[in-house]
Amino acid sequence: MSTVPLRTCIGCYKTAIKTEFIRIVMSSDNSIFVDLDGKKNGRGTYVCPDKDCIIKAMKPDKLNRAFRIAPNSINQIATNTIEKTMQNLFELIKH
Repeated sequence: MSTVPLRTCIGCYKTAIKTEFIRIVMSSDNSIFVDLDGKKNGRGTYVCPDKDCIIKAMKPDKLNRAFRIAPNSINQIATNTIEKTMQNLFELIKH
């Protein structure tokens, strides 16, 4: 018997099968992007395809924690990168 992989939304903390979420990935060059097929290399985190969850999840402290970036590190995710990713997520859930 195989188990279904469960993931947790970083916006609302709901746990469900990973196909119910949108995956956000941080690559080795510290860029973040939406991973639609869920197979890109890099550290991933998940968010519900819901506007409220996306708004909660796309806060610098939540993303930095999810991607295991230390507080006050020079590797903190840039605000413009977060805003661009959030807009990509909003466009994705419109369709």
